[in-house]
Amino acid sequence: MKHLYLSIFCLLLLSPSFLFAQNSNVKKAQGHGNSEAAAKSDALANLSFYFYTNVKSQIQSSTLMSQENDKFSKSSSIDKKSLISSELPLYGVTFEISDNGLSGREKEYQATASMDPKIVLPLYKLELEKTCKNIDSQLLSLDKLKGTKKENAYTALAGEYANYQKLEMILEFLGGKDIPRPSRSPEDFNTEYKKFTRDVTSLEKAAQITVDYINENAGKNISGIYVYAPQYEGDGAATQFSRTLASFIQGKLSSKTALDKGNSLYYLQGTYYMVPGSVDADDMILNFYLCKNDGSILLSTPLIRLGYDIYGQYKYLPAGYSLTQEIAKGNVADPNFGVSIRINGDRKPQTFKSGDSLIIEARVTSPCYIYVLGHVFNENNEEFSYLFPLEPYADDKEIFVRKISSKEVNQWVVLNPVIEDEVASIEIIPPYGEETLQIFAVTEDDIDEVTSLVPDYWESDDYYIVRGSPSSVSNKTRGLAIKKVSEKAAKVVHKAEAEITYTTYYK
Repeated sequence: MKHLYLSIFCLLLLSPSFLFAQNSNVKKAQGHGNSEAAAKSDALANLSFYFYTNVKSQIQSSTLMSQENDKFSKSSSIDKKSLISSELPLYGVTFEISDNGLSGREKEYQATASMDPKIVLPLYKLELEKTCKNIDSQLLSLDKLKGTKKENAYTALAGEYANYQKLEMILEFLGGKDIPRPSRSPEDFNTEYKKFTRDVTSLEKAAQITVDYINENAGKNISGIYVYAPQYEGDGAATQFSRTLASFIQGKLSSKTALDKGNSLYYLQGTYYMVPGSVDADDMILNFYLCKNDGSILLSTPLIRLGYDIYGQYKYLPAGYSLTQEIAKGNVADPNFGVSIRINGDRKPQTFKSGDSLIIEARVTSPCYIYVLGHVFNENNEEFSYLFPLEPYADDKEIFVRKISSKEVNQWVVLNPVIEDEVASIEIIPPYGEETLQIFAVTEDDIDEVTSLVPDYWESDDYYIVRGSPSSVSNKTRGLAIKKVSEKAAKVVHKAEAEITYTTYYK
């Protein structure tokens, strides 16, 4: 983890928890905060993420079932949904509020957000119908437009389609029938939209176009925007190119930028990909979505085309992208069991500078054992994998295995080692580069069975290194499909995994 340097400090963490009513389809999530509004906002974010993780699990399950001849395939609509839907808009939510009875700085509120599918399904269907009518109305006017007006109309429609796909995902997940469809499918529209790209002469100009569009269409008074570095094909770690572009955008947003995600009101996330170029190399297509913190999309920025002469001076391909693809091919998706991972309270890929500290958390939906692999791609072009120590006072391979009890289910649990009753942070120090954390979870109740899955390792000064390349190590450690037979019945042991990427740099 960029050198496991453990500095000790006290951490007060308010962990959101997810609740599931017995014998009921009502979805619930808890949130905490120092005000009722903050607690409600936290509960909404957690409920949104509950929907997203379950929808994503369904997508992964259906995708894995579609594999043929060991070839991995998924439709462009799934690619798009995965890209834009880290959080989903929620309607018909009711709240229950309580507090801890204290006062002053110790005062804390807890909110429980609830959604009953029987009540909210009509709301989502109505919203989808409105969105489809709006899309179809705007599509009819496209042929009458020319030049910049037509380009702006396509950009506005891209945001409408993105919102449509989010609503569609929730309606499908809730079991909605007869889902409204726009006259032109999202896939067909995206193909047309790619024709309307702006060629620019510099990275700074690309940032200016993006910010100008935000100012003109989201309102000049909008502020508190947290800027994520755009991701290659919507996946993987940040790169030198994406960090530089994000920095330009932050500079041009000026006082409208939120440097801390926790204090933001909006976030800007983007993607870039390659298309056949006309001169020496492929051209790059870039665009962003401006979202509220609840995941609803305010607007889509114009598609921007960059030539190799502009982006080629930066490292633009993630070093660990091939690993990301390998993980996606074999990613375990089990509708009956799930695991999630986040860093410093954020589930999206992030960048960290030298001296920053990391807190790693996991959330599971059933009691289980977990262990974590780190995959490193550093600035010295070194690639290796290591085991993350979770229980420093245990023996042998049990130091890498953490039990999640029934009391910790559906809560964010800190994975950082606890030393002398204090959570140890992980400090970012050289060398810098890209890293993927891959968490494995198994509902096996015999720890010996679990430790047998943990790969062999050797110790360096800073890591517990696993032999082999990151992709080979990841594939070898997927031995989670255990079936334990008792005298009465066979017990299927569920499996799940998740991953998160981040990038470190010197500053």
